[in-house]
Amino acid sequence: MNLRWYVRSLLLCVSLGMGAAHAASWPSQPVRLVVGFPPGGMADLLARVVQPGLEKELGVPVVVENRGGAQGVIGANAVAKAQPDGYTFAVVADSYATSPAILESMPFDALKDLTAVGLLATSPTVISTAKGSDIKSFEDLLALARKAPGALQYGSYGTGSLVHLAMASLAREAGVEAMHIPYKGGGPLMMAAIGGEVPVAISSYALASQPVANGQLRPLAVFGSERFDRLPDVPATGEQGLSKTAVNAWYAVLAPAAVPAEVLDRMHDAIAKALQTDSAKETLDRQALKNPGMSRADFEAFLHEEVERWSRVARENGVKAGG
Repeated sequence: MNLRWYVRSLLLCVSLGMGAAHAASWPSQPVRLVVGFPPGGMADLLARVVQPGLEKELGVPVVVENRGGAQGVIGANAVAKAQPDGYTFAVVADSYATSPAILESMPFDALKDLTAVGLLATSPTVISTAKGSDIKSFEDLLALARKAPGALQYGSYGTGSLVHLAMASLAREAGVEAMHIPYKGGGPLMMAAIGGEVPVAISSYALASQPVANGQLRPLAVFGSERFDRLPDVPATGEQGLSKTAVNAWYAVLAPAAVPAEVLDRMHDAIAKALQTDSAKETLDRQALKNPGMSRADFEAFLHEEVERWSRVARENGVKAGG
């Protein structure tokens, strides 16, 4: 027994020593940011926003690689299976927390195979409708929903997306049945909402901010107990006694689970500094995105809470992929 304990202790010490040595020399080669979405989306935008600052802070090239598909699962899976050497990171969106709840099988464990590095930005979830719609307010929306099952139709950017689950939960809480119309991404959803193809759109405010500013969309409500400072005249859902918990779209950086903590801490700090550059702050402000300045430990806790939260919401509302 003593010999086994000694061998295990020796191996652990050697492993920790090698990890510390690796962390001290990191980085010594280009770092990859694998974005699980096509170019042009918010996750891709944020990866490219932090890229110059990361290169300055790390002293090596930072390469952005798009591997879209399955709402970010394909890209995240590639990183989960990558060598845990600190040279491959995943840029994910909030769908990372909803996918385990709606997919029949996941190629990796969202809470064990990848670990938190840094939260890039968040944006509130807003309910909006076309400028010419007869739905003028959140009260109008609720009145329509209560007329008959399915009288209210709403669009999201995909079955099982955070905004779909948020609205499904709101409808259940209000005791109504609303018809979900999924679109293949935020761009198609916005086009459908502006054109009146779908009566109501549920999206991040970052996505809807430009159509709202242009007067093409009318915001009806923001999810949560408090109003959003950029929409001071728009009520929060909590003011109607519904969904008092805030629902925020979010974008983040993750790493393979076995990457040394020292490397994760350095990457977290580099991301935080990259987000504080003038150009990064200007872009975030223009897109109505907020950097929460969350520590790595706090983000790890937040990530676990999000996965557990949306798994519960999906179960309660019977939401599955393709449904």
